[in-house]
Amino acid sequence: MTRADLRHFLLEKMSMTEIYQPVIIRELLKNGGSCSKDHLASKLAEYDLAVLQYYRQILMRWSKKTLEQHGIVSCDRKTKLYVLQCDLSGDDVESTVLLCEKKIAEWISNKRDNEKSPVANESIRYRILREAEATIDHPLAEVAAFKSDAPQSDDMTCVVLRVEGCCASLSRLLKASAP
Repeated sequence: MTRADLRHFLLEKMSMTEIYQPVIIRELLKNGGSCSKDHLASKLAEYDLAVLQYYRQILMRWSKKTLEQHGIVSCDRKTKLYVLQCDLSGDDVESTVLLCEKKIAEWISNKRDNEKSPVANESIRYRILREAEATIDHPLAEVAAFKSDAPQSDDMTCVVLRVEGCCASLSRLLKASAP
């Protein structure tokens, strides 16, 4: 495939139901044509608004509290800016970054060793979101089939969907998928 073919795909052929295609292609282009599955997954996760919101909440709760208590960071609640309370002059910044990377690798290794399965368990939050998405797919497909190609001005049909025991995530998904 030539670069012109790739550009033609991006401009003319690509049909997007999610953001994954251009993100994967962009990352492959930026990394010499190949990337690990983990790298691509992390880049796709950057666009998952639910995941981003979850970690924004985590950042403003436990990690902020712990790191502030130890005098490692200060955080401005208004601007949400974290500031490292450490002298960054000198040559040991890179060695401290390496130490952080070592601690991250140790934590990941320990977590994998403690898991019952070698496959990472999905989070409850992700499972709820996935199930909620599946829950709304069926009624939306029924509505699409019902309306087919008929112009919407020809009748006054109203579709009412009642979800009992609905969680906040499902409510948001239903509102977000409404036409």
